[in-house]
Amino acid sequence: MSCIKRVLLTISALLAVGTLVLGADLNEVQNKISDEAKIDRLQLRSEDGKVVLEGTAVRLKDKYEAEKIAKKQLKTDVVNNIVVSGPNRSDQEITVDVIAKIRNRATTGNRVFDSLEVGTRDGVVTIKGKVREAILQDVAEEATMEVPGVKSVDNQIEILPPSQGDDRLRLAIYRRLRNDDRLFYYFLGARPSVSIIVERGRVTLSGFVDTEGDRIIAGSLVRQINGVLSVDNQLKVD
Repeated sequence: MSCIKRVLLTISALLAVGTLVLGADLNEVQNKISDEAKIDRLQLRSEDGKVVLEGTAVRLKDKYEAEKIAKKQLKTDVVNNIVVSGPNRSDQEITVDVIAKIRNRATTGNRVFDSLEVGTRDGVVTIKGKVREAILQDVAEEATMEVPGVKSVDNQIEILPPSQGDDRLRLAIYRRLRNDDRLFYYFLGARPSVSIIVERGRVTLSGFVDTEGDRIIAGSLVRQINGVLSVDNQLKVD
């Protein structure tokens, strides 16, 4: 009996120490989260072997930054119950800010070969489009989460498959349109108003032009290029 009591006492002592250690870790992690993310009334607690996060965040980014820190520091499953409660903003205001934020973050290179579309409904932002570089998929999502009022992000961005043939077509199409006296100004600067998407020889033109004539000319010029299998002219007159 005495051996059994000693074993039970030892287990109890270990459990007590583990609870104290966990408590100390939670306090340290809570302080670290408070330093790196803006969470009001932040609380961390242990429940059923998991760590539960509670509080209120203005930005979606802060909510997930808190979760990231907790997982990294505690090496355990995290239940993120932090509520995103930003300012009362219209979907249109959020969409405008998201587009601006993505543009400011995606500053490297000419984005003529990428196409992104942003829509917001009840604070849920959906990002669609096709991009050549995988990093732009992450950049767009992270930028969106920084905008106040965004409740969640549905990232539907597709990454175009690598293809030397498509790369050659991209360059040929760009040069043909860029060198046309009627269309060249649509491609000036780092943010051209026309996007050229090439996927397995199939071309999609999107963006905005000034006249219906320019829209028709752009599609016609692309169809004349050797190697182009089809052209989906989605250019809009603005």
